[in-house]
Amino acid sequence: MSAVDETIIRLFFEQHGFFVRKPDLRPGGSRKRVDDGEFTLLVQNPSAVKVSGKPGFLVFASELRYLGEAEVTVKRWPETRFSAGMLQSGLRLFRFLEKTALPRTREESAAGDGTGGSDDAGLTKRILVVPGLPTTEPYRSKTETLFRHKGISGLISFRAMLLEVINRLDANSATGGSETLETLRLLKKYNLAGSAQMELF
Repeated sequence: MSAVDETIIRLFFEQHGFFVRKPDLRPGGSRKRVDDGEFTLLVQNPSAVKVSGKPGFLVFASELRYLGEAEVTVKRWPETRFSAGMLQSGLRLFRFLEKTALPRTREESAAGDGTGGSDDAGLTKRILVVPGLPTTEPYRSKTETLFRHKGISGLISFRAMLLEVINRLDANSATGGSETLETLRLLKKYNLAGSAQMELF
């Protein structure tokens, strides 16, 4: 993951009223070590709506108002093995997530950093950003079961986040200095980046 990914994820949550920051430094002055290209953001929604059971395990933009706070982990994905075609196949996407995401998730859970949990338990949700989400059964249920077992309390699609950010950009107004957003704005202005497909949310 790069600074571009972090910019998009930050803006996605900020557009929905969240405060976004990086974890505080640990005693001694260093953050929890993560592999190159991976990072964690802490997000907090001061206007969260408290409704039991919300949001669901697969987190969509329309449910963010129910999310109070979360630790959002962004992992490094092997892009050479991930393709747009996987988004059209629930089975292929499920197998990709199972083989690629779970081994590292398992190691992190074994380390016992104590950050996992759910809003219902009074703890911060631990959300993992993934390239895409299976939306058909039985792969949707299988994905939830696997990741819950590894200490993850929610998944959110990076593709859906990117589409949402593009959809909210005003193609005719400058973005205020962000090179990433200005590039996305120009792509949208010249019809090189289509409008968000709302069925994904």
